[in-house]
Amino acid sequence: MAAYWWLIAAVCFSLTLIIETSSWCLRARAKVTTQGLYNSRVNIYLYSARFFYLLFMVLMAWAVDNGATHREILKIISVAAGLSLIVHIIYIFVDGVSKAVDRQILAVLIADSDDRQEVSLRFKVDNPLFGWSTFSSFFLMIGVTLPFVIAALFPDSRMMISSLGQAVNAVGTVIVLFRVDYAMYQSMDTGRLPDLVGFFVAGRLAALAAVLIVAIFGLFVMGPA
Repeated sequence: MAAYWWLIAAVCFSLTLIIETSSWCLRARAKVTTQGLYNSRVNIYLYSARFFYLLFMVLMAWAVDNGATHREILKIISVAAGLSLIVHIIYIFVDGVSKAVDRQILAVLIADSDDRQEVSLRFKVDNPLFGWSTFSSFFLMIGVTLPFVIAALFPDSRMMISSLGQAVNAVGTVIVLFRVDYAMYQSMDTGRLPDLVGFFVAGRLAALAAVLIVAIFGLFVMGPA
């Protein structure tokens, strides 16, 4: 598998994570009277993440089927987590960037999007949502990526390993449904989403850092193929 395919796979996974995070930031900019419109249009933007996710999965499966080593897979994961982490840091801490990016995306999605809420994206951790966001995001990312690492080590057990990965992914999904999404949608109804979204984004950032550390640790600990 050529080097540029590795990079494409890493960029696709990175874009998936970035779109998922920013979709909630876009929703948070809606006023109470425009929440329905923002939700419907932002969902279109969110669906684009599926394209990048599916392309990432196809490229990773192709890599494993063509003899990619576990170290090569870990390098892809490291690059993807690293790229996404850098973008998240800029998005959170450079207020002008997040406002400009959100404004451009909303201009495409919604014809009249000038009347927007201000959103607090500073790194905030003093709310349970931060912990749940971190925990669920970490499980979702590991559930997607870890099976490819193990499949590269044990190629004859790819189907079983894929099933185990789905089980790990399911843990993250349950937490998202009952803890993260519940809190986010409830805050949308009460008008607190612009303040609460910062905890969600901070959790995503922490999860990305954890995944990057795990991937780099794996590169150092695991020997050559």
